[in-house]
Amino acid sequence: FLSKDNPLFTLSSKQDEGPFAVTKTDTKFSDVHGIDQVLHEIETVVDFLEDPAKYAKMGANIPRGILLYGPPGTGKTLLAKAIAGEAHVPFIYASGSSFDEVLVGVGSERVRALFQKAQKLAPCIIYIDEFDGMAAKRGSSSHGLCVNQLLSELDGFEQTKGIVFIASTNRKEDLDPAVIRPGRIDKLINVPLPDLEGRKKILQHYLNKIKLENPNYDVSKLASSTIGFSGAQLRNVINQAAILAVLEEKEAVTQKHIENAFSESLAGVKRPLLLEDIEKDIRAYYESGKALVSVLTPNARSIYQATIVPHGNTLSHVQTIGQSEYSITSAQLHALMDVSFAGRIAEELMFGLDNVTTSSIEDFKKCYDIAKELVLKSGFSELGYLGSSRDEMGDEMQERVDAEIDRILKESQARVTKLLKDHNEELKLLADALLERETLSGKEITELLADKLAS
Repeated sequence: FLSKDNPLFTLSSKQDEGPFAVTKTDTKFSDVHGIDQVLHEIETVVDFLEDPAKYAKMGANIPRGILLYGPPGTGKTLLAKAIAGEAHVPFIYASGSSFDEVLVGVGSERVRALFQKAQKLAPCIIYIDEFDGMAAKRGSSSHGLCVNQLLSELDGFEQTKGIVFIASTNRKEDLDPAVIRPGRIDKLINVPLPDLEGRKKILQHYLNKIKLENPNYDVSKLASSTIGFSGAQLRNVINQAAILAVLEEKEAVTQKHIENAFSESLAGVKRPLLLEDIEKDIRAYYESGKALVSVLTPNARSIYQATIVPHGNTLSHVQTIGQSEYSITSAQLHALMDVSFAGRIAEELMFGLDNVTTSSIEDFKKCYDIAKELVLKSGFSELGYLGSSRDEMGDEMQERVDAEIDRILKESQARVTKLLKDHNEELKLLADALLERETLSGKEITELLADKLAS
């Protein structure tokens, strides 16, 4: 067992040797936020690293290898470091790409050297990031040598030696099946995107590190708005808010800074681009159409803001929030399609068919993809569940599928056209407000429409 007094820890916090390095890590489980369910799964690993003899005496075998898989930015590397930090053992880090074979045999030699180092430092953790770069399905003979060497090493070291092999990937499906079979990598742990409570903890953790105007800032709304954000993305939002405060020479970060940072994370940074008057009018009606249909359509997502200020690669946009975290209903898919059609239909109603723009290309693509999802994947159409892709069907069935997709699209267009015609005054009200203020929050849009809709 290596104590903190061992020279490997005290001489240097990081020793570069070839494509991998031995690192002393002070990261603890208390530094990992938003993935509590994953922490419970790996507590046994830490206990084993601290006292492997206890398990050997009982004849128990700890998982030889662990694979952490999930979307980018969910904390897989941080989690591996925390295991090493809790157990006070060396952390041997390498990137999967560092085992790419420039010359035949180099990759397999590096794998051999990695495990030889681990044998000398045991108990320790070997951690391979981007594991798919090292252990992808075998194709070329040179890559096969590297994978074969890895298999040999995983089979060769004894579990009682106190070596735990941990790897992480965003692409588990690309891994060679032989690598992740039981006996080599025994434990596969999904590290998912944080849920609502997880996002609250992550946001609070990073807010505690910056100077806030309101120390009691409630993270609930922001956490609810950031469905689908990884821990890394949440950290970036808070960091960007602090940067905005510095650029504006403020004494502390305000709620407005946080809102602007969140908006930039969704749509990109504001860019200086002056629109001609007619183009500005078109953009205002385009986004007002989407906003109005979002408000009037049951099951549509809530509006975060609408703006005609160019951001990123868009001239204008409506940001919506509130999609279900785990599943989506047929009604929600239809609402999403209706909102996507609304911009183009509002343009056509206000400016005529000859003056509509190409802005709706991506929206049309989204509508078609949703209609395909309803028919081919979800079984949310009159054809029921089909159980196969379109390409696997006969000509007659393909025609029926195409006709069903066309019906769904036309019905959506008809619903939106009627809705916007019936609420033409509300559409003009929103467009005028956007032309005057350029950006409206969801709350401002709701308040603007409240009196009009009530009458």
